[in-house]
Amino acid sequence: MSSSVVPEGIYVPMKKILFALSILALSMAALAVDVTGKYNGKLSIDATAMKKGMVSKAAKGTDAEKKQAQQIVTAIDQQVKAANASVLKLELKKGGTLTLVQTIAGKTETDSGKWTLKGDTITLSNLTSKGGGPKTITGKVSKDGKTLSFSLDEEMKKQGAAMGAPAPTGSLTFKKA
Repeated sequence: MSSSVVPEGIYVPMKKILFALSILALSMAALAVDVTGKYNGKLSIDATAMKKGMVSKAAKGTDAEKKQAQQIVTAIDQQVKAANASVLKLELKKGGTLTLVQTIAGKTETDSGKWTLKGDTITLSNLTSKGGGPKTITGKVSKDGKTLSFSLDEEMKKQGAAMGAPAPTGSLTFKKA
């Protein structure tokens, strides 16, 4: 019979230790949230800082530069409005694969990829987006597993830097359908 010694010098049969560890593992698994399923998403982008930066920069320029800046601000407003009105559908499948369907201004794009969950942190990766969006995004899962929340600020900082303007801010939230 196998046994192990505990600090007090009491011998405990190995089977009892393994049984206790098994119970602990099962109780930990019971606490894990099942995030598989279908979700409806909401994109929220705020480009106020970006627009102010462009107008401020153009204020020192010629009338033509001011006019061009105003046209760009109008275009940004239209793009943000369309993005915020987009329809997002996410399906997290067993086995760690996902499908993301996004419809913006009547154009639908379907991405596929993978998802992983560690604690309350979820990562969507290998996204196949042709629209230039992030290929990997990490967010948080609510305690009940019904809400997935992602900050888009880091991705938008990259895009703002590429334009030489302050970055917009944004978030992406999915609610279980």
